[in-house]
Amino acid sequence: MNLSRHVERPFRNQNSGFSLAEVVIALSIFTITVLVLHGSISLAKLAFYNQVDRSKAEQNVKHTLEIMARDLREAKQGMNPITCTTADYDNPQNICIKTSSSSAVLSFKVPESTNHDTENTSYKTIRYDWTTSWGPYRRTIRRTEISSIGAASAPVIIGRDITAVSFSHSTNTIRLNLTSQNYTHSMNSSQSMMVYLRNNT
Repeated sequence: MNLSRHVERPFRNQNSGFSLAEVVIALSIFTITVLVLHGSISLAKLAFYNQVDRSKAEQNVKHTLEIMARDLREAKQGMNPITCTTADYDNPQNICIKTSSSSAVLSFKVPESTNHDTENTSYKTIRYDWTTSWGPYRRTIRRTEISSIGAASAPVIIGRDITAVSFSHSTNTIRLNLTSQNYTHSMNSSQSMMVYLRNNT
């Protein structure tokens, strides 16, 4: 009589899976990975936007300085900027400057036309204003032209978000100092430009 050999196989639970501890560890690792990736992406975006805001602030100041310097190079009086009274700003007999922590004025005369008849040349006034006072022109630099007969143009804004303005001068130079701030990410840009004045009196 042949006896069949009984092979005992180990019992296996067909429904076995990950243990609770393994699931918790896996979820923890996944969560940490997602958070690290999200943080890295957020930091990269912030750095990018900050760079864009800084570039905008720098371009704003540079553009404003270039316009002001271009006009100053044509100033009729030249050579000796002075601090003028309020009454002189619209009809300056010299380059008039005024600066404080809350306002600034720069005004001067330039030829009204491009003709070369210096004896009969008429002159218009270029006036720049800046203030921190609340209103439509707060923290802007405005450019106003006043013709030789006293007709004033509407102010044109050439610079925005300008938080500080100062002018310094010597006998034949004037330095323009501007600071601009982008308020989205508080990015500041401070620049200055030296303008050499001509004696066109």
